[in-house]
Amino acid sequence: MKQPRKEVIDQLIKTKTSDKWVKRDLETMAVLTEIIEAAEVDTELHETLKREYEPYLRSIKAGTMDLWREKYKSMVNVEKYWKKGYMLRWDKETCLCKPSPINEGKEFTDNNHMYNILDQEEMDVSYEFEPIWGEPDAWGPNFMVGYIMPKMEVSTGDFYSYVVRIIRDKIGMQQEEMAEHEIPASPEKEMDMVKLKAEIKEKAHELGFGVVGFTKVDRRFLGNGDDEVAPYQNIVILGMEMDHEEVEEIPNPGIETGEQFVMKIYANAGEGSHELAEFIRSKGWKAHPRVSLDGEVKFAHHAVNAGVANFGTCANTITKEYGPRLRYAAVVFEADVEPDTPKDFNVEEFCSRCRMCQKSCPTKAIPKEAIRIRGAMRRRLNDKKCFASMIGLHNDCGFCIKVCPIHKFGFDKAMDAIPSYYSYNLD
Repeated sequence: MKQPRKEVIDQLIKTKTSDKWVKRDLETMAVLTEIIEAAEVDTELHETLKREYEPYLRSIKAGTMDLWREKYKSMVNVEKYWKKGYMLRWDKETCLCKPSPINEGKEFTDNNHMYNILDQEEMDVSYEFEPIWGEPDAWGPNFMVGYIMPKMEVSTGDFYSYVVRIIRDKIGMQQEEMAEHEIPASPEKEMDMVKLKAEIKEKAHELGFGVVGFTKVDRRFLGNGDDEVAPYQNIVILGMEMDHEEVEEIPNPGIETGEQFVMKIYANAGEGSHELAEFIRSKGWKAHPRVSLDGEVKFAHHAVNAGVANFGTCANTITKEYGPRLRYAAVVFEADVEPDTPKDFNVEEFCSRCRMCQKSCPTKAIPKEAIRIRGAMRRRLNDKKCFASMIGLHNDCGFCIKVCPIHKFGFDKAMDAIPSYYSYNLD
């Protein structure tokens, strides 16, 4: 006989509130679902609950709950991980804390004066408590179909130009991420780390990457605190140049060249990261690509740590080779090659006197001065305003790249403009 609705509700409330710890227990979720099923409440609610709790119900009925608890028991004792300097991540599946892999890249950031760290503890806690965002809100299928593809047709005359390649490479990266432990590497390992590093760099240049640097993964700079995107501790940062002539066509990309200044690089760099990962596997070491249009591994921070770039006013990185005129990809890999060291190119001395990007930004997304963020002084680009400019308002924007004197005249000429008494760090 069906229970009266009031009785069901009372029983539901009693079950939820009888023990403040029990209400988060997976078994309690199952009990609540069964109560609602017994009451034959409306179908839509029943189906919603069923979808949400089905995995838990299956695990309980299969008798695996005790196995789950045994497997993750060590995660509950977090004190030993705090003492060793691990970052703690929240595991949504088990509702427990688990330790991140040891953050070997931390020392490169912490000892890099270009981050202007004011409070190291504040910086560490802020990234653990509130991880940096992953992909921007604007990215996704609607972004590709509603914005990128029509732009491709205008710029290149091909509705699908580059987009199919970008999507294919990103899906391939995500599939590799899920099956990383199953991807084979050559059984013959190159054990000479100096030789391996040189070979990786040479291969990267062959694939079209003009800027190549090595560092350790800093797990504070992984989107949403997702350690799975970087299963290894070593990362090679790969910078690919956007063609000078195509950048100069902004704000009407493709008007002469028939190319869109940035999407071609996203496509080429994405394919290049997959090829380089395969090359590293051929040397006997596991590797995982991170394509250019990624969002989860923060390339800019790792590029600065790897000594190939400095931060500029516009929150882009500035390199000696191309100024702000490049996009990054990366490969995280198993081999413990010697990391490169950060370098100060005197970019801040130049940018603080120039500010052409900040003055030219049509949506005022670039701040004039640095502010305190996460225990450090830095300029925080307003990415919402920036995306608003790129997606429709100013036809892909890119003004910050086009107006940069280092892009227009080259690094050396730009640095020559700094008064000699400020040029403290130029060789």
